[in-house]
Amino acid sequence: MQTCSNREQILYIPLINTSASVFRLRTEIRWFLKDNYNNVIFIQDIDLNELYDQNKLEIIFVDHHYLRSKLNEAVIEIIDHHQIKKDSIVLQE
Repeated sequence: MQTCSNREQILYIPLINTSASVFRLRTEIRWFLKDNYNNVIFIQDIDLNELYDQNKLEIIFVDHHYLRSKLNEAVIEIIDHHQIKKDSIVLQE
């Protein structure tokens, strides 16, 4: 496994945690994104499990804090205004 020696070698990819078919129904978000809608990357577009298995994944939730998956172990930060659900992940200090 190759490790990054500095932050310039890290790739940050914003993902939408929904499918493209569901996202198409969110007309207000599509309107906001305008022509950039084609640049949206959806959760099914990237194999996060493979990255996790290779120890190459860190997740930061934005406006979301609920995930039922082994990927919870890869969550390093949560930025959210919602009340945390009883069975959602809790980050350790």
